[in-house]
Amino acid sequence: MLKLLNVKVEVIGFDDLPKTVAMLAPNHCSYFDPALILVALEDKRPGEDYVNKSPIFLAKDDVAKDKRVKGYAKLIDTFYIDRKNARKALKTFDEFARFAKEGHRYPVVFPSGTRSKSGKVGEFKPGAFRMAKKEFMPIVPVTINNALSITNAKRKGKLKVQVIFHKAIKPMSFITNDTQAIAKRVKTIVESK
Repeated sequence: MLKLLNVKVEVIGFDDLPKTVAMLAPNHCSYFDPALILVALEDKRPGEDYVNKSPIFLAKDDVAKDKRVKGYAKLIDTFYIDRKNARKALKTFDEFARFAKEGHRYPVVFPSGTRSKSGKVGEFKPGAFRMAKKEFMPIVPVTINNALSITNAKRKGKLKVQVIFHKAIKPMSFITNDTQAIAKRVKTIVESK
């Protein structure tokens, strides 16, 4: 799909991704962000070092009702969170974490909880990091640059979008922090590039 839109994805930091389950925490400004993450995680190198880096996604339940994206969301492993019902949300988070760990997958949580229409990194919600803390899971901050331009009808030529996987934050370095401090730390890293 991204090729049809004349988008080239430049991936930085792929080799630094943990070989274990790790939560990916990207900024979010486009409906295409999940597709960008999928493309960025494709391991195109042959060999014995291949690691299944396929992601699973957490999305607000509104996505399941949105005609523009629900078909696409069905094609990838997506868990839907009911943000109006805290009990259901916690249960979904637990199922999401279990599915990730059992399948050795990367759980992707957009910590801002919604797209930023300005292109600036939205406020990261502390609850997004509850799973990583509870499951003692590394967090990989992810910066997606230039994705907002994908839907710009006036753009011409090939568009280069960057997906930057920053160094993983090990659980030992944040386990004593509250989720507010973790959210602030991850957001600062995502904004750095």
